[in-house]
Amino acid sequence: MKYLFSQITKLNLLFLIGILVVLTGCTPQNHEGFAIYLTQDNISWDKMPALNQIKIANTPLIATSDIVSYTSSKHQLTITDDASSRISNLVVPMDGTSFVVCVNRKPIYWGVFWSLYSSAFTPTSCVIVSYPLSNKAQLNPSEIGQIDPHILELDYSGNNDPRNNAEILKSLEQTGKLITSTTTSITSTTATTSTNSNSASSNSISGLSLSLSLDGTTYHPGQEISIVLDEKNTLSVPNNVPVSDNWSYSNLGLSPCDLGPGFGYPFGIVIFQGDYTSSNFSTATPLSLYDYSMPVPCPGPMPSTAYDFEPLSDNATAVSSSASVPNSTYAINTELNETGYWTGVSPDVSKHGFAHGVYTVVGGDEWGALVVLHFTVSQDTTGDNSATSFSFY
Repeated sequence: MKYLFSQITKLNLLFLIGILVVLTGCTPQNHEGFAIYLTQDNISWDKMPALNQIKIANTPLIATSDIVSYTSSKHQLTITDDASSRISNLVVPMDGTSFVVCVNRKPIYWGVFWSLYSSAFTPTSCVIVSYPLSNKAQLNPSEIGQIDPHILELDYSGNNDPRNNAEILKSLEQTGKLITSTTTSITSTTATTSTNSNSASSNSISGLSLSLSLDGTTYHPGQEISIVLDEKNTLSVPNNVPVSDNWSYSNLGLSPCDLGPGFGYPFGIVIFQGDYTSSNFSTATPLSLYDYSMPVPCPGPMPSTAYDFEPLSDNATAVSSSASVPNSTYAINTELNETGYWTGVSPDVSKHGFAHGVYTVVGGDEWGALVVLHFTVSQDTTGDNSATSFSFY
């Protein structure tokens, strides 16, 4: 009798536990960590709903197991061969493909894969992954040559940057994927990052200031050189600056499309091999920073009439002169990460690392401002000849 009572009590206890699970809706927690998902309905970036209303795909496009590392200073993902192949096989339309960054399937922020071949205006105030995605022409990333298909850069322009979300960084740290130091290398090379700053600025017109900076002064052969150009409103009030097209140097550019200085942007950057000053650099021949054998459709120039700068900021609205082209707000700055330059004529082109010696970097804007900096490449052989990456943010 005592045994029977004991068994009945155990059965009742199990029954009560089952009822509690049903009533409270308890389910095993999802612990997949950081992951990138496409949306179920392939939501257009300009129609993206609130985060809690986004329906993500059943399986992630990139899971934690697909990630080799995540460099927080650059918001750069290094991914496995399988993940690279998966992404390169996406068919990305001209207006992009939306994705959602999640932790344990909880949406944290959304972004858009943006094809380098797109002629559409890139969206603002969202994370953008520019990638040599294979489009309808089935171009393979290995044919591109300029961008490592194993690296995704999560770029962002606008306010309220979501990429430093604490949940994301904690999840990546817990799985050993997070790299917080810019000197950490995940490759077999021993290239180091210079700790010396190298910057200068020049007053432009109407309260604007153009600044140029490098992340160092001396580099090893093959070491990546980070160059940042920034146009800022120094006034404490909004500043409407009309376009000018008053370039001090005609070869400034930020595009492989040879259509004039800046090509739709109010500034440009060029690099020369040799030690030049602002008075004689124009006598030298600039190095080519683009592989001109890469097929890149070139859209027409952006029809801007003015830039409305926010107070004490590099954020500005490019005011369009065309009713069919909306105004676009973004940070008027750019970053180039270079390890070398290109020579030759298509199809016989080749990439060369910066050799030992002094180099001159010139930044300029369409209002006539110029800034000149120099860097030196040492004689040692530490480092590798990595590919060039190019990103706006």
